[in-house]
Formats: sequence, structure tokens, C-alpha cells
Amino acid sequence: MNKLSKRILIGAIIGAVNLTGCSSDHSNDVAQRPAIVEEQDENQNDKFETVMPSTNEEVQESVQEVVQEEVVQDSTQQVNDIISRLDVVSKDVVTTNLRTMVTNSDGGTLGYLGTGVTVSLLGEENGKYHIQYYDTTGYVTKDFVTRSTIVDINSNFNKVLYATSDVELTIPDYLSSTNSEQKVTIPTNELFEVFDENNDIYVVRTNNYVGYISHENVNELTGTFVVVDISDQSLKLYNDNNVILNTPVITGKETTPTHEGLWHVYSISHHRDLVGANYRAYVDHFIAFNDGEGLHDAEYHSCSYNADHGWRNAVDFGGEKYLRSGSHGCVNMLRDAVEVVNDYAYIDMPVLVKK
Repeated sequence: MNKLSKRILIGAIIGAVNLTGCSSDHSNDVAQRPAIVEEQDENQNDKFETVMPSTNEEVQESVQEVVQEEVVQDSTQQVNDIISRLDVVSKDVVTTNLRTMVTNSDGGTLGYLGTGVTVSLLGEENGKYHIQYYDTTGYVTKDFVTRSTIVDINSNFNKVLYATSDVELTIPDYLSSTNSEQKVTIPTNELFEVFDENNDIYVVRTNNYVGYISHENVNELTGTFVVVDISDQSLKLYNDNNVILNTPVITGKETTPTHEGLWHVYSISHHRDLVGANYRAYVDHFIAFNDGEGLHDAEYHSCSYNADHGWRNAVDFGGEKYLRSGSHGCVNMLRDAVEVVNDYAYIDMPVLVKK
């Protein structure tokens, strides 16, 4: 039903309410109307009576239903208008079917991706897929991954939000892989990159979904902050709505996990020993964010002030190493990566840990 038809119907319904509520001053006029109606087509009058509600409550309900339908259509059109202004593209990706080794162009091992991780596909070379691997690129064997196409937005995001509780994401039919509208529940602590908005909704990207969410159950992250993704074993450093670092990490093992939630840096220290019940480890930087959990270097390396130290190889980071030999709750980092974070870190800097 178009808007004009709806408004005509609303007018007819309201007119009927006014007719039943006329005062006795117009009783003569009212008494004459049935005779006039009887001279008209009786079938026409029957049709009118079947459409008109019999009580004022039914009249109000009918008006409300029509108005609500119109509001929904107007809101949908606004969302469509917003998305039409963005650069929506199809993007080729691959998703790992199991723990997958990533190699460089010479065949050397760069590291690993865990099961179910989706990354951008850049092309095919020598029978392998060329992929985006954190801040660099690498190659994976076709047998270990599944290729697919997803919808993405090739525009700059202008805001970052995180879910304070579960959030419903709506994917319009024209952005859905199923060609029908989808509703997806996004869990607490998940991140949303916002491309546009109005008074009611945000158009967002989260994981591999593009759609829109309401303004409820989300808070904004601004300035400089860190996002640790346990499932992908990655750390991203955001600065003014730009990702300036994307690096593999090793988080806590099952018995001593890195705890999910939004935390804040409360201590930054350097060149020190980390001491626990059965370990002592020297680190260059320790950026604490939750009751002893922190970001620190763990890669084996040499430096002038403490010779050789560190206990993990570069290829151990990422993948599923954390399931077998993860940390005591800290986020283990490559030495060069923690240097970058240290340059931006400050007391009270947000650190969002999610799965």
C-alpha cells in the first residue's frame, strides 16, 4: 500500500470516529443520511461496512497498524539510501578448514592460522592462494581452505563501537549471501566499524558481516585503543579510526585464560622480570590492563641491554598455539609489534578483549 492510499484510509477511519461521536445538535442531519445512503448502490454500502471497524478501539488499532507500517517502510528506505551512498563491493576470501600453515614466497613458514579464520584472497600463484596475513601477505595450500565471496564496504569507517550486550544485526537482502534478509545475533564485546548512521541505526561491518544495528547496547571507542581477538589470535591497534597495527599474538591457555571485556591500561613498565608461581621471564615492555594480565614481548631475540631473551619463535604466534601452550593470561607479542604498541600506550588506554 502506498503512502497516499494509507493516508486516505486513515482519513476515512478518523471520519468514521467523528461521525459516531456527533452531538445531538445535528440529529436532523444524521436522521436524513440513511435515506440518502439507501438511494445509493447497496453493494457499495455493504463493502464500506465490512472495511470499517465497529468500535472506537478497533478504529484506533487500525490507525496504529497503518502508521507503524508506514514508519517501518520509511525507516527501511532511509537505510537503503544510506547504504547506496557507500562503496559496497564483493570481496573474495578464504576460510581455513583446519589449522593452516602460511608460507612466504620462498616457501618458508610465516606462521599459522587457526580453524575457521577468514582472510582476504589476493590471487592465485603456483597452485596456492595468495592471502592477506595480518600486516603482511602469505600463501596457503588450496586443500586446507574454502574459497567464497562476501559483501564488504570499500569506504573509510568513521566510528568504532563495541557491544555491551548481545546485539541484533540486520543484513538486507541485497547484502546477504542468501539473497534474503537475515538477522544475526552479535555477542557481547564484539566490535563494529561504523560507516554511516542516522537517528535510529548504524551501518556497520563486524567480522564478515555488513548490515545495520540500532543505537542500543553499544558504546563508542575513541582515540587510541587495542583490540585483542582470542578466536583469531590477533591484536589490532586503532588510532583515530585507523588500524595502524594488525599482528598475531598468543593469549592465555584454557586454565589461565585472557579474560574477555573492556579493560584499561593501569601500568606501563620496561626491562623487568615477570614472576609467577613456576616461572620468571624477562621482558622489554609490560603494559598491564587487568589484574596482572598485560601485553608484552615473548619472541626470542637479542638486544644490547640484556643479550638473548624471550622464549617463543616468530612462527608460533597466531594459529592455535594458545590451546596447547598459551600464556598465564597475558597477551604474548612479537618484539617489533609490542614496540609499536608501547609507542602509543598511555595510562587508561582501552583494551578490548573479545572472542
